[in-house]
Amino acid sequence: MPITQRVVVSAAPYLAAAALFAFSATGAAAAPQALAVAQTDIPVPLTCTDGICQAEFTSICLQERRASPRRGTVYRAVDSGPLRLVATLANGETVELPAGDSLEITALRSHIAVRMSLPQDVLRAVGAVEMAVAVGENLTILPESRIDDANPQSAQEIELAAGPLRQVAARVLRTAGARMDAAKVANRMINLLPPHGRAAQAERSTVWRRGQLPGMSDAGQSMARQAYDRCLALTEYGSDTLRSCLGSYHDTFVGKLNVRYWNALKTGS
Repeated sequence: MPITQRVVVSAAPYLAAAALFAFSATGAAAAPQALAVAQTDIPVPLTCTDGICQAEFTSICLQERRASPRRGTVYRAVDSGPLRLVATLANGETVELPAGDSLEITALRSHIAVRMSLPQDVLRAVGAVEMAVAVGENLTILPESRIDDANPQSAQEIELAAGPLRQVAARVLRTAGARMDAAKVANRMINLLPPHGRAAQAERSTVWRRGQLPGMSDAGQSMARQAYDRCLALTEYGSDTLRSCLGSYHDTFVGKLNVRYWNALKTGS
């Protein structure tokens, strides 16, 4: 069953002087920021609950002067080439599929993390027992265009975001060192924990070991470990979850990288 990606080819211009929040006389909001989704080192397995399979991914804002997206804002890939679905079949064989209409991308925590999800029926249709998402280089996503956008993304903005701006973002993320490594490990642990509710004690105590990734720097590992230990203590009791606490640390790591990207644009470096 082929799965084809819908690609946004219209929407409207990147105005460098646009306010962070723009509203028309009728109260319609301007389109939010285009985002760069960080490349994954390994395919990220989707966790299936209640008929939906999902995982979260690291992202940064490409357009500082546009508003950050609200949670649940729907995004589409400018070019679906960097996105792949990796299906594991019952016999253990893996099959790569193009990402498509079934794969929904939504803003999760401002511009720092996005959620990718698809119906569990898609797995059944291709005979998969597990599905993972691999993100390659230079994935740019745009908010789905709306007829009531007061200031929609233009073709010029889209070209700039997916081209020169995305290249700068790629360089910043590629050279981010320990901070990016810490974000990767935090993201890996987040996706290993239940998407809803508190994790069982066994999951909490083993997620650090299970969340290890190859090639991470000692400094990045140390930052991630400090975040894990702190979150483990903070969420031992109460309603806060280990997953949400790790999300806060992940967002702090990545937020500083986003500032580095914005500074790189200003200095031309």
